[in-house]
Amino acid sequence: VVATAGGFMLAYLAVAFLVFPSGVVPRDEEVPSVVGLLYDDAEQELIRKGFRPERGETRFHGTAPRMTVLEQNPPPGSRELVGARVTLAVSGGQQMGTIPTVVGMTREQAEVVLETAGFSVGEIIEQVSQQPRGEVVETRPAAGSQAPMPTPVTLVLSGGPSVLRVPDLVGRSLGEARRLLEQIGLGVGD
Repeated sequence: VVATAGGFMLAYLAVAFLVFPSGVVPRDEEVPSVVGLLYDDAEQELIRKGFRPERGETRFHGTAPRMTVLEQNPPPGSRELVGARVTLAVSGGQQMGTIPTVVGMTREQAEVVLETAGFSVGEIIEQVSQQPRGEVVETRPAAGSQAPMPTPVTLVLSGGPSVLRVPDLVGRSLGEARRLLEQIGLGVGD
């Protein structure tokens, strides 16, 4: 009886492993690469290969469109059991922010405010203005506008009022005085 039962059991296992291996031994598959696909397409591809897709974290990304798969775990090419979970990190798209108001601040104050808001400081331009020298008179893009983060913001600083030193013209001829004034960018009045 023991020999018959053992023989029957041995025959059953031989048939189970050799004829129907997928029913007894769990099989593994190579995890496909779905990075760069839209989440819905990646989900379908993973299901087709026998895996269970799971949505992971959402990250803002400057170049990846919204709902594009940025990363997967386990990584592509690894071998996992059929039915294993594959976690997908997706793009939330480009993060937008509002340019803060920094007009009237010093350059240093404006840089701190911009960086705290998630923007970077771009070009620094100086222009003639009636405001004190070094004070921010404008930003590009303008304060209050929406811009992708971390867009560089150009700061326009006051160079102070435009002041010219008028040369001493006393004792000079009218022609010579006119020529001296024109050389520094002034014209002759009355």
